[in-house]
Amino acid sequence: MLWTGPLRRDAYWGPANERLQAEIGETVHGNVLREEALLLNGKLYAASFGNRKIGTVAIDIPVSGGNAANDSGVLLPITAELGTGRFIWCPLPLELNDRWEPLQALYTEALRIAGAAYELEWLSGGELPGVYGRKLQFAEGFLYIFVSEYSSDTDIQVRDPLTGADYAFTLDSERTVMFAADREGRLLSVYRPDQVSVRCSGANSAV
Repeated sequence: MLWTGPLRRDAYWGPANERLQAEIGETVHGNVLREEALLLNGKLYAASFGNRKIGTVAIDIPVSGGNAANDSGVLLPITAELGTGRFIWCPLPLELNDRWEPLQALYTEALRIAGAAYELEWLSGGELPGVYGRKLQFAEGFLYIFVSEYSSDTDIQVRDPLTGADYAFTLDSERTVMFAADREGRLLSVYRPDQVSVRCSGANSAV
């Protein structure tokens, strides 16, 4: 579980000071500063809370010597064993900050700690915010779906970590590409084959 922001508040925004005392220690409730910092894997990330956020966005600040802040007071997430899983707490409510970099880094680290595996490895096109793609798994194989909300045609190349097969194709602007493969990654069929060409490598294509 990943938790960002105040931890010691109940459903009515009242104090819940007893929550995870042994794992986190004492905290002091307060408001964020306009510019905060988060230390993650040795790298410092800036988190900004502009406009009126410094008066409305709250934070639970670890007291001096707490294990969610380093010696200089820079905040860092902590991970605690909780039941049969892990609990990750980031004191900063990063979803409400104005920068995407610290939020992306924190989510990436949480996925790594959780041992989550990527269903697709994006070799080309995955950096575009208007491109969506995923893999659906069935008993006899996989269905790959890619959707464009991007302004121009895009060359896409992905690798399936499970089969090692690479797939390359052009995703036209505001169109969809779908294709199916067997459990070894061999290409079986393509939706709109007269308009879409999918090139498969690393597996023997069946069509």
